Parts: sequence; structure tokens; C-alpha cells
Amino acid sequence: MYDKQHKCIDTNLRVIKLLNKEGNEIWFLTNLFDMPALDVTELYKRRWDIEVFFKFIK
Repeated sequence: MYDKQHKCIDTNLRVIKLLNKEGNEIWFLTNLFDMPALDVTELYKRRWDIEVFFKFIK
């Protein structure tokens, strides 16, 4: 990963792979290691729903 100045950031990341209801793979990249994978994916889903809502009301 790189910061805004294009300098390499030394950090650990976690990859979570999920199959959605249609059977498509969704990959999540996160630094949340202390949460179960399903909790992380639920957080991202809720955040995505909020983003879609704000795009809708614009």
C-alpha cells in the first residue's frame, strides 16, 4: 500500500472472500483482524448501502 505521497506503507492486511446470494465472489481487503470475517463483511455491506443511499438522494 502507498500513502498520498506515494511512499510504501508497511502494514498487515487481511483478505476475506465471500460468495453472495448469486454465487459471485466478493473480496474484501481490511486491517480488521480482531473481528470475525462475517462481521467485517456485514460492516462493509452496511457502509455500501449508505453510499448507495446518498448517491440516490443527490
